[in-house]
Amino acid sequence: MVNASKVARDFLVNIIAIVLLIWILFPFYWTILTSLKHPSEIIRAPPSLWVSEPYLKNYVLTFTNVEFTKGLLNTAISSISALFISLGLAIPASYGLARAGRGLRIRGKDSLYFTFITFRMLPVFVFIIPFYLLYRILGIFDTLYGLTVAYILIDLPLAVWFLTSFFEDTPWDIEDAYMLDGYPRYKAVLGVTLPMVLPGIIATSIICIIFTWSDLIFALSLTSKFAKTATYALLGNITFTQVKWGELCAQIMILSLPIILMSFYIQKYLVKGLTFGVVR
Repeated sequence: MVNASKVARDFLVNIIAIVLLIWILFPFYWTILTSLKHPSEIIRAPPSLWVSEPYLKNYVLTFTNVEFTKGLLNTAISSISALFISLGLAIPASYGLARAGRGLRIRGKDSLYFTFITFRMLPVFVFIIPFYLLYRILGIFDTLYGLTVAYILIDLPLAVWFLTSFFEDTPWDIEDAYMLDGYPRYKAVLGVTLPMVLPGIIATSIICIIFTWSDLIFALSLTSKFAKTATYALLGNITFTQVKWGELCAQIMILSLPIILMSFYIQKYLVKGLTFGVVR
């Protein structure tokens, strides 16, 4: 009786997991399918769930679309630049917040940490109008470095939030023992602490790059033509007369591909970083 109930429970759990998996993956599958369909097949009723002959012209038109390719380059430059600058600021800030009281004296540690978290909890729309007015006054509207500064506002609080917890979960006794051997603190941090926190840094980097790579709000508000990102360029497929579904889905797939490949490539670091500190 116990075995029968356990089998029934496992069967029900598997069914629910399969249904949830289909629910999550179907939009992704439909986007790929639409990107490979002929325009006449896309609007056909009832819609087909497969493609008999892939229509690759959607991808050809995407790669020859100067607005999208330039937007993709702008997205890469602004997102990656913001990520490296944010990590360069967040790593020492997070280390200082995590080690406050253990050889480091930082006044107002709790207030600083709360400030970083508050910036992350505030909705993006709070910053749009002040940023727009400030950028117009400073003359950095529709520039890549202006967009990068806005993306740092997204990445930096998130990076400090995550990395502080990662640093707190590292055993500081090893670092102290390293310094007792005569090494200065910065060598102890570089030689012991950072390698231990590396999975957490990689996981934080992935999460940060996802937020900026897929951003539309800042791109739509702070750029117009020269610094337009790929997500902004996607809107060019929607006109008053039609929606270019095939090209739109092809561009979405190309825009998503770098993040998907990067996540798969460093998957072990990502999982290790997200579970860092669960079992000490």
